[in-house]
Amino acid sequence: MKMRHLTCGFALGLIVAITAGTVRSQDAPPGMDAQAMAMVKSMKAAHNNPTAPSEFHKKLDHFIGDWDVTARVWMMGPDVAPLESTGTAEVKWIYGQRFTIETMEANMDMGGMKIPLDSMIITGYDNYRNQYVGTMCGAMNTELINFQGGVTPDGSTFTYYGTMHEPMLNVTGRLVRFTTTIVDEDNHTVSVYDLHAGEDYKVLEFAYRRR
Repeated sequence: MKMRHLTCGFALGLIVAITAGTVRSQDAPPGMDAQAMAMVKSMKAAHNNPTAPSEFHKKLDHFIGDWDVTARVWMMGPDVAPLESTGTAEVKWIYGQRFTIETMEANMDMGGMKIPLDSMIITGYDNYRNQYVGTMCGAMNTELINFQGGVTPDGSTFTYYGTMHEPMLNVTGRLVRFTTTIVDEDNHTVSVYDLHAGEDYKVLEFAYRRR
């Protein structure tokens, strides 16, 4: 994925801060296409009314529903075939469509050892900070993982950054990237990258198919 897509949420947030109260023309300024301009206007509207659900909350509508999930784990690195497991997930709105809550159940194959993955993820859009925010926790450890990020102008790809522990390496605060790509209305994938090992070093992937 191109870096401009990874950072668009943050860059547009800065544009909103700079242009707040000055964007009046229906035409995009030089160097900005109409789609990006529409996103800037949506961010400005959300920023001005931080308590109400915004257009950016509506971009999370795709994820609502019941899903079959295929989980893939690259234990030996991205060049070796991953281990596959299956599970299910349910995603619904809470608090007046301000946040989504996802619960997942799966038995992860970790090299011949099955580990139950019972997890919960809460995701929303912070109107005031102009970015998506969320947190996740589960039955596999005691860690609470927080993340934040943005979305591409077409709403097809969400990119979040966060930190997590790596007990096997005795490392804390390991930087990770979560890339969620909407394939079509019934499919999306979530890829997890270990940025300490490399920008495109994928360690996990969850493929969702609507039930």
